[in-house]
Amino acid sequence: MKLIQIQEELQSKVLQTANEVFKVEIDQIAVEIPPKTEFGDLAFPVAFEIAKHLKKTTGEKQNPRAIAETLKAELIGIDFVRDIQIAGPGYLNVFYDRARFLTDT
Repeated sequence: MKLIQIQEELQSKVLQTANEVFKVEIDQIAVEIPPKTEFGDLAFPVAFEIAKHLKKTTGEKQNPRAIAETLKAELIGIDFVRDIQIAGPGYLNVFYDRARFLTDT
């Protein structure tokens, strides 16, 4: 599996979870390359966007970090993902299982 495919799979799962769990429809989500490798291979600031949508539709303020915890639970089982850490108030930092790249190529 190529890196772009993993990124697309992660994005798709985040969008699906946002829709199914939080009843929020988002067309696209931001994906960032962290400035340092200790912050992961990819970072998703999507919990903030979901919290914003929830506040707009329900009027209730939601904690982005709690949203990130829910997203993490859904994403951690994806192939090639070694770990997902929540940073700051709700960033999802994804770490690839680099050993799998060596055995699956």
